[in-house]
Formats: sequence, C-alpha cells, structure tokens
Amino acid sequence: MIKKIFTKEQYIEILKSKKLKRRSKCDKIISDKVINGMVNIHGFCQICKKQTKFYIDSLWLNNDTVNFRERMGCPNCGLNNRQRFLLEWVLKAKKNRNNYQIFIYEQVTPLYNKFKEIYPKTIGSEYLGAEYSSGTVINGIRHEDATCLSFSDDSFDLVLSLDVYEHIFDLEKGLKEAFRILKPMGKMIFSIPFYPADDTTQKRAEIIDGKIIFLKEPQYHGNPVSEKGSLVVYDISWDCFDIIKKCGFSEVYMVAGYNRLTGNMGDPLLYFFEAIK
Repeated sequence: MIKKIFTKEQYIEILKSKKLKRRSKCDKIISDKVINGMVNIHGFCQICKKQTKFYIDSLWLNNDTVNFRERMGCPNCGLNNRQRFLLEWVLKAKKNRNNYQIFIYEQVTPLYNKFKEIYPKTIGSEYLGAEYSSGTVINGIRHEDATCLSFSDDSFDLVLSLDVYEHIFDLEKGLKEAFRILKPMGKMIFSIPFYPADDTTQKRAEIIDGKIIFLKEPQYHGNPVSEKGSLVVYDISWDCFDIIKKCGFSEVYMVAGYNRLTGNMGDPLLYFFEAIK
C-alpha cells in the first residue's frame, strides 16, 4: 500500500482503517520480542531484488516501542526501512539513469553509494562546519550548507534530503535553496521526524548574536561525520505544507505506505514528503 496524502484529515482517516489497526497489533507483537534482543524477520528487499532477513533491534526505542523507521535493515544493501522505501519510490519514476541529475544531502552513507551506483550523476555532500564555504572538498568529502548551496540555479532533476531539515536554523531559507537549484518541474523528496498529532511546527533552538538559545530541552540525532550528533532545531508538523508552498513549490504531499513483505512497516505508517517545483 502506497498513498499520497495531502491533508491531516486524510492521514487520520487512514489510521482509522481496520486493516491498519490489525497491522499495528502485529507490529506490537514484533516490538515486544525485540525488547529482549535482536530479531530477524524474513522478507524481500525491493532494492536487492531477493529474499533476505531484515534485522531489527532495540536501538533508538520510542517509548519502549521498536523504532521500525530506523531499523529493519537489509544486511545485503545496508539500507534501513525508510531508505529502501524512498529509493523504491524514486526508481518507480523510471527516469533515464545516466542523465538524471540528483543532489543528496549526504555522502558517507550506504544510501549515497547506492544512488551513485544507480544514478551516476548523483552529487552528495555533508555539513562539515560553519568555517567552510559551500562547495569546499575536505578529504574527499564535499561540504554544503543547506541554507547557502554552491550550485547554480536549475541544476538538478531531484533533490533528496533524509532527516536534514529539522537540523538547520533557517528552515525556509533551506527550502528556498532546494527550490532554486531544482530544474523546472523538478522534485524535492525529503524525510523528517514528523509530528502528525500537532498542527504547528515548533522551534526547539535559535541563534541570537552567534549563540545557540535553547527553547526546549536540547535533543540530538546521529551524525555520520560528527560524534557530537546534530542538534534538533525544529519539531515539524502539518503546517510544513504551507511553509513549503510559501518557498515556491507548486505542490506538496506525503507519500505513505506499509508493506511487511518488504520490511516497510511501523510508525504506524512509513512516510516521506515530495514537493514539485
């Protein structure tokens, strides 16, 4: 099951379905087993195109519930639940792989490597620190600041951001930069820790006179190039649709799905967002 969702009301209606409630009960049974150690779940990796055993453990629990979104890893391709779900969606577009130009806000990850393998014109980057200018390459890693990208206007067919936008201090500026570097009718696909029960995005921290001011208890997410992790600046909710359109995009929607066979499960829906220039 994969659906496009345009409003909170549509999302709530899907959650009310008996089918989804039954799935949630099954997920709870799996979750309870995982608390006592790693579990392997038989399935089919839609990226590797073969049978596999997805591994799931208790890392990054959500209130004693397994974090399906970040786990359900395939031992062959190395991609977790949400990464495979997003890549499968991109592959369904059936674009010319040799000419499709992609920018992804990561470079030292299995997902970047997989995109580069499939789409040779993929460019990746990491955020290496405020002391560097966007486009600078340090030890083979390209630095880009999401709020001030080094690329020319209309450069890419697709911009990919996986759990990045909640960490930048000026969300609108980052979204406008993504819009700027996209070609006309280009797409931005992004995942974020999303708060569907809320209506309004909340800011957790801001910078004033060069200092970080915490508006809520500091929260950090893992960062592949920093042991300190990345500070969470925004708790993003449904008003992000309006924010994204305000930044120039003509359309935005959630792409939500659930498929136990391919290990795309939990949360109770797995989702990311897509916006069209």
